[in-house]
Amino acid sequence: ARSARSCRPRDTVHALEMIAVFGKQRFETKKTSRKRRRMVHGEPSRVGEHVVITPEEEDYVYTQLSSLRESLPMRHRAYVQEQLLGGGANGIAYVESPRINMATEGSVSVVFRGELLGKQDEEDDAHTILQYYKKLVPEIENGTLPAENSEIAKRLGQLAGSFVFVLFDRHAGRIIAARDLFGKEPLYWGTHMFGEGLLFASERQLIENDCADADQFPAGTFFVSDAGLTNGSLGNIQWLAKQAEALEDRLEDEKVCRTSSAPDLAGLARV
Repeated sequence: ARSARSCRPRDTVHALEMIAVFGKQRFETKKTSRKRRRMVHGEPSRVGEHVVITPEEEDYVYTQLSSLRESLPMRHRAYVQEQLLGGGANGIAYVESPRINMATEGSVSVVFRGELLGKQDEEDDAHTILQYYKKLVPEIENGTLPAENSEIAKRLGQLAGSFVFVLFDRHAGRIIAARDLFGKEPLYWGTHMFGEGLLFASERQLIENDCADADQFPAGTFFVSDAGLTNGSLGNIQWLAKQAEALEDRLEDEKVCRTSSAPDLAGLARV
């Protein structure tokens, strides 16, 4: 029998949204078309070693990032974080909360939504994914991905929890995305800019106007783009049985919590 767990308090901020925008990858050096007080890796944007972006692309990525803020109720907009990632028209916007976090180290950035279970360290979940990626880089460079028996399929299968994440390696021009086995956390994706761009979002409505092919990202899979491109391949994560069981237990606990905390409608009717 499973051990009882106490119900966890709900997040203060209930809007758990994020959007990731990836345009045509560029590697030349050129100043952006206008000065804007935005952030690149947490620092004021400036001439970057890999940044070149046309005015049209710059306007487009800013518009996409701003669409997240504009989709939210006024009380949630102050929690929105927007960051340019460099390497072209690439950026991420997300609502800051305990279940959504972002980490950057060097040229690699990752935005994470959900919760990992059974961690031994105190790092946030985005940093955990970033460290996984650093260990996977040699495997990726060898071109063995995304075969089902590849190292990334095995390593991601070691993660227990409900999650989605989108990772961008600016130097390699590489995008990686993944979603947990049961699809507990939502993730949608689609192509834009005549197939040269790629959008990810936690809600279909954030991208469906720009992506005719907007669809759910398949649960239990991962995507790896070809270097310098937004197209790539989808692979199946090799989930360990114990990790799948741990997630199934957590989902059952959450169901019990929702049931036990729901109002007694029958009791209210009797009053």
